[in-house]
Amino acid sequence: MITRFVANALRHETSVIKIGKRKLRVLLADSALKRAIGLMHRKTLPKDGMLLSFKNDACTNIWMQNMLFPIDIVWIDSRNRVVDLVKGAEPCKSIFTCKEYAPAKPARYVLEIAAGSADGIGIRKGMCIEINRFRTERKRA
Repeated sequence: MITRFVANALRHETSVIKIGKRKLRVLLADSALKRAIGLMHRKTLPKDGMLLSFKNDACTNIWMQNMLFPIDIVWIDSRNRVVDLVKGAEPCKSIFTCKEYAPAKPARYVLEIAAGSADGIGIRKGMCIEINRFRTERKRA
């Protein structure tokens, strides 16, 4: 019973965001539980990444505890502007030495993508990211 509840609570919708001419299909983490678990314990990055969505702009720290691969972290404010980014954030080797990453300015969203993707896509501070207000893609059978 509890396992089914947790599984349903962790079911992610897929959203599309646009960065320049590139579209990314990302999993949406829009609840406290989904954001807390994030990409922990996953062997690979789902889709093109994960978008953590918050109700308000805040300086939200990200840490790499229980992560199995490095990522690029992009903080986006409520005006859809990139306010900060970290390239190649490495998983923690120990909970006692786990580094936290914090944005220079408050952000509404955190985009977690494969390490090296920020450079490949051309993400930089100040650029606008089109977030399609969480238009959910229909799942194909």
